[in-house]
Amino acid sequence: MIMMAVAHKYYWRFCVLLILSSVFQLVADAFVLPTYLGSIKLDGTNARGGQNRRSTLLPLQATNNTATSTKIEDDSIASILSQADQSVDAPLPPAYTDCPFSGVIGGPKSFYRTASKALQSPRIFSFVHKQKPMVEVSGGANVRKLLNQEFTNLSSNAVAGVSQIVCGTHSLRTARDKVEHRALRDLVGVPLAAKAVAASIPKFEAICRSRIEEMVLDQTKTNNDELPDSNKHVVTAVDVTEAMALDVTWQQVLGLDLQSKDEIDTFHTQASTWLRGVYNKPGSPEMETTLEVREYLVQMIENKIAQLKEAGQSDGSTVGGLVFATMGDVDRDGEDEDETAGIEANHNKQRTLSNNEVVDNALLLILASTEITSSTLANVLMLMGLHPDVWQCVVDEQKAVVKIHGEPLTDSILEHEFPYLEAVLKETLRILPVTLVSRRETNKSIIIDGYQIPKGWGVSYNIFLTHKLDDDDDESPNDSSNGMNLIEDFQPSRWLNPETRPKMVDYIPFGAGPRKCPGIVLANTEMKTFLSIFARSVLSYELAMDIDDSKPIDEQISWKQLNAVPIPEDGVKIRILSVS
Repeated sequence: MIMMAVAHKYYWRFCVLLILSSVFQLVADAFVLPTYLGSIKLDGTNARGGQNRRSTLLPLQATNNTATSTKIEDDSIASILSQADQSVDAPLPPAYTDCPFSGVIGGPKSFYRTASKALQSPRIFSFVHKQKPMVEVSGGANVRKLLNQEFTNLSSNAVAGVSQIVCGTHSLRTARDKVEHRALRDLVGVPLAAKAVAASIPKFEAICRSRIEEMVLDQTKTNNDELPDSNKHVVTAVDVTEAMALDVTWQQVLGLDLQSKDEIDTFHTQASTWLRGVYNKPGSPEMETTLEVREYLVQMIENKIAQLKEAGQSDGSTVGGLVFATMGDVDRDGEDEDETAGIEANHNKQRTLSNNEVVDNALLLILASTEITSSTLANVLMLMGLHPDVWQCVVDEQKAVVKIHGEPLTDSILEHEFPYLEAVLKETLRILPVTLVSRRETNKSIIIDGYQIPKGWGVSYNIFLTHKLDDDDDESPNDSSNGMNLIEDFQPSRWLNPETRPKMVDYIPFGAGPRKCPGIVLANTEMKTFLSIFARSVLSYELAMDIDDSKPIDEQISWKQLNAVPIPEDGVKIRILSVS
């Protein structure tokens, strides 16, 4: 009877569910993945010719050890989401009871955005994920209240997930004791502090100049007579930004001494393969390949640790900082109280990181930073390509700074002399933030925003919806976009005016709570360095894509599947028009 009732009510959606469930492979259960399905074909292949993966958001699937069935069993979605904790004096969140495949997950018509809009944009709502009740939380205050219960009322089992397989069991990601996590965070934070990162700026600058020269400027010097005009001087932005980020990884984060082009190319290939491992199913052939590559990286890091300990001092690399960091080196100036609420500092000044902790946290830093940094930078170039006036302002700002301070970059220049460039970066992170966020599970019933989340329910937070629902963000003439449209609402200048600046409590591009990204200073420094060098080297460029002005740009972009940050499938093609 239940099967008939649901099939009748959700006939067309259920048909889509049946088709897609045969196409995609399961990805890590630890994540409520924002899968970008814009380029998926129903013939079983994706835009690159590979096999598509099945989404984890199949809430009506019954799972067991022998088979996967699309048969709807037990209670309906509405019934699952109505099981309140009667001992808690608060209502359940608004429930989204429609089929989760009613929109493109993670893309312009994503499930989360569709559900939020259908429920009239609440800051908290529930849905069903694999027959389990889930709650999505947005709003800066709500997210912080939720995540600050990380080690008490929330289970961290799901937080580790596939990253435990990919990175290891001794990282910040897998720490489940709040005191131990605080100690790890303090020690890992030593080489990521502002002073330590500032010392690396000359290296960042050299890396960015080298990659831009090789992969961008050289394109304009190459004889492309055999290519059609539409393909001349075209560069894939994410190829450049990812190569730069991986160079930062081996040169600065790991401090490796790779001499030949073959060594560097091998590292890039191996590291890229490993980075995609977080999207592989545990036990799959792809995951086995990921673990083989992991051994390659682990061996390199272990050899580096041995060299550092033999030398008896750090070489300025991030791994060098991790090896010799002690609790006495921890700088608590500017410490975010939200991240450490109720957690006492470790007073053992001699506490250091073990070799395993250095290895696993180095891997975690690579995992957390490389894809996010490279994808965000590609998005910046895309958005500035859509807004040539913004690009011109960035170029003019760089010219003015060079005229006063010369070419070399310093921490002071990056921090104080690039207000417009920083506004562009913030605006990009506001509109296209990280969307891959780990889920938790409640150990006891809790109340968020006046609603109860019963014990045993899954819970996650949504950065995009948090930014979207910030009332101060809405300057768009199109009320339905609520300030997140790539054309009308990309307005870096909003950050330069206190009256239009988004509320910082609702601006969480790097997360919040105890597990907030520890490498914010490193990421921002790396991105600002790249953008400043790019703007000094490339005077003008344009997007190498045909744009139909009669359609929203969001709908013309085929979004990449399985990526921490939403990015176009083609990696953002740009055509270099003139260089300095």
